[in-house]
Amino acid sequence: MSDFARIEEPIIHQEPGLLARHPRTILLIVFAAALVMRVIALRQLADTPMWESRPVDLGYYHDWAVRILGGNAPAEVFEQSPLYAYFLAAIYGLFGTGPLAPRVVQIILGALACAMVSGIARRLLTPGAGLAAGLMAAAYGPFLFYDTMLMKESTGVFLFTLVLWQLAASEGWKTGLLALAGLSLGLAALVRDNLILLAPVVLVWIGCSAMAGPARLHRRRGRDVAASMGAFAGGVLLIVIPVAVRNYQVSGTWVLLTAGGGEVFYIGNNPAADGYYSPPPFVRPESTVEHEDFRVEAARRMGRARDEITRAESSSFWLREGLHWIASHPVDWLGLLGRKLLIFWNHYELPDNQSYAHHSRLVPILRAPLLTFGLLAPLAAAGILLSASWWRTLLLPWIVGAGYLMAVMLFFNFGRFRMPMIPVLLVLASGVISGASLCIDKKRFLRLAAGIAAFVIAWLVCGADLETDPLHIGQGHEQLASLLLSAGRLDEAASESAAAIATLESAWVGLGGKLGPEAHGLDLTDTAPRPDVSPAFLAIAGEAYATHANILRRLGRNDEASLWEKHARMGGEQARMPDEHARSPARETSLMAALRRAEALHRAGKSREALALVEEALDAAGGEIPASEHAAAHYGRALIYRDLGEKEWMRFHMRECLRLDPLHPRAAWMREQLAEEQSGARPQAR
Repeated sequence: MSDFARIEEPIIHQEPGLLARHPRTILLIVFAAALVMRVIALRQLADTPMWESRPVDLGYYHDWAVRILGGNAPAEVFEQSPLYAYFLAAIYGLFGTGPLAPRVVQIILGALACAMVSGIARRLLTPGAGLAAGLMAAAYGPFLFYDTMLMKESTGVFLFTLVLWQLAASEGWKTGLLALAGLSLGLAALVRDNLILLAPVVLVWIGCSAMAGPARLHRRRGRDVAASMGAFAGGVLLIVIPVAVRNYQVSGTWVLLTAGGGEVFYIGNNPAADGYYSPPPFVRPESTVEHEDFRVEAARRMGRARDEITRAESSSFWLREGLHWIASHPVDWLGLLGRKLLIFWNHYELPDNQSYAHHSRLVPILRAPLLTFGLLAPLAAAGILLSASWWRTLLLPWIVGAGYLMAVMLFFNFGRFRMPMIPVLLVLASGVISGASLCIDKKRFLRLAAGIAAFVIAWLVCGADLETDPLHIGQGHEQLASLLLSAGRLDEAASESAAAIATLESAWVGLGGKLGPEAHGLDLTDTAPRPDVSPAFLAIAGEAYATHANILRRLGRNDEASLWEKHARMGGEQARMPDEHARSPARETSLMAALRRAEALHRAGKSREALALVEEALDAAGGEIPASEHAAAHYGRALIYRDLGEKEWMRFHMRECLRLDPLHPRAAWMREQLAEEQSGARPQAR
């Protein structure tokens, strides 16, 4: 019989030793090490421009928490997972709305998650594996990154790790722990809603545990297994049912958790899907408005008014659209699925909201030799083979890990989306320690060689360079340049800014475009050939030029800065481009299209022209403007006047926006701004 066929229980699993005699000490060591590293990361982050920054989703959840605290949270169906907003609101209520308190709570939860990972590996493998898993978790770079960011990933990882810890302790049959695991999974799904898809996966694991577990479980009757499954399912339902009832009460529609799942599914499964977050052209890539844009387009395609379409109906419509595309293009979908797998297992932490690579430039501890995904995934691949002797107990991470992977493949990828998978991979990676020792002790050298081969193959797959889109590469350089500029690191900022410009201009020329007479700046004159690029490309180019101009001014090179400011203004010319380049045909109202072009003009430094464009669009629309769009126009003008320093007009447009749309996604932030300003008289008409 080959050594791959031997599946007897490993002897060293029960061997006594120092690690076996002091389990609590090991957990305390792991917790302390993890907490110290997170405190260092937090202290270093406080000295960077990211400390107060709340881009995209970070600002969304902060505003939502402030609205909850003020008692004016919208009484509507949840579009985003709600628990993190209530988590922030509870902390804000105790300690104020500053950025320190929630981060302190998160690093404590993160350290506890590391200790739980250690406990899971110890229970499923060996005491040595438990120590290794805990220390790897403590030193896992993306954990440090997300634990110090005001984002829901830290809370989601903690709750999901708690689920794994409770399931491991339950051994698949202890009903009390299974019920607690169900409650924890329900809470985790309120942080990351795709985790609810793991409920049936866990039920499968409970059934497999009864058949393949220790001998005492083989004697269990069918009704005992059903009781175990019922305990877990009951725990999940205790969380899910009240949320579904609440959604029904406020909307009249049954929505299990959130109403945006179908829209997110469509982003990941449509003719233009590429495995990344690439929303269709009629959707603005902002959490505050993307679901509403989907609803507007769903209403248009269904031949109904927007107000006649509920959020749940919009989600169901886009789910059907995505499923229809899969059914009619199965070969394309399989190819897309393969690309999603490659992206998921790639070493690169695909950024969203904030970038791990950018943080690493400004937070020194992230530049230390920490464990990252590019090494963790190969270790886990080797650990799966080397720890095959523990296959009965390792059914838990195998089954749950496979289930979560499938849940992500249904949608699209971000680095943060794979974070719940990390505790699973840490446990599997710790199997290298115990498995290699067992292979050497039992002279199973073929299995040892297979483990090494698995590591090498996985390392090569993970190390592939998949980031080839010049738009994303150029935008990444520009965003890092802006951060370095804010941090006062001007030489580094200039280098990154130059890289952004070189990347974008090279792509422009490669598509047949021309540069200006200074050999820089996109030539957007009427007679120049115009590459078929999206308005986003031109907007990002304008931002890159504007950032470079700001850097040069800080360096005292004002003449050069003026030249780059001219390029930045030219970059905003997509507002003047023909319709086929400037907007999505017939998919948005003329006012919303004008607002999008005005935003690009404003970012390119042409704020007065942006204001004029909005006024022209409002005059053209006359009185036939929905209140929500009119409010959006006021909000856009408020932002422009804020940046121009004209606070009186800023306040006026904020008040008008709140009057027209009291539940505007940025209402809490606008109320904060108005409260901070002492004078607020309505300006005279110009």
